[in-house]
Amino acid sequence: MTDRVRRSAWNWLPAFLEVAERGSVARAAAALHLTPAAVSRTVRLLEEELGRPLFTRVGRTLVLNGAGVALRDAVRDAVVAIDRGLSAATGDPFAGPLRVASLGVLTEELVVPALAELRTRHPAMLPEHVNVGFAQVRARDRIRLRVWERGAGLTKACGTGACAALVAAARRDLTERSAVLVLDGGELLIDWSADTGHVIMTGPAAVDFAGELP
Repeated sequence: MTDRVRRSAWNWLPAFLEVAERGSVARAAAALHLTPAAVSRTVRLLEEELGRPLFTRVGRTLVLNGAGVALRDAVRDAVVAIDRGLSAATGDPFAGPLRVASLGVLTEELVVPALAELRTRHPAMLPEHVNVGFAQVRARDRIRLRVWERGAGLTKACGTGACAALVAAARRDLTERSAVLVLDGGELLIDWSADTGHVIMTGPAAVDFAGELP
């Protein structure tokens, strides 16, 4: 890799990482306070300089290919290292990784609310690029699930998280292949078909927000 590519990449990598994490140019642009056109052009310049694509478009979503995954993981590690270096240089007392483990009912009743409060008091603290679900099997046909999404905190619901929780529980024979997932925003029926392997989610639909763009 030439020195010119290295120097240019430092300008392009933040936009690339946001798109990689969010799967959308529009969402990445909103997070970076840039226009979608500017973010799209930045990613295109990076791909042209590297001589290979980093994403595959699936509908409206951008999905990383093999080269994109490798670069994303490297940039993630670099961002963490830079953050730690900046914290050390500025004498930030709230620095370094925070690892939490808990069992059973403590997770839902104590740990999740405590993490939410900690995030509120220290907004600069972010999970290291992870969305995490806390699941409690209450019966073979019922699971309580709360989901923390990076950059958003606790969410009312997460369809993909609910599907993943059911499959993970069923594979460990903790539940049947069909169960009700109880989330903060309501209940979802998740069914993992033994015939097709498809995971079907059924639940209510409601308007969460309506507005107008200038």
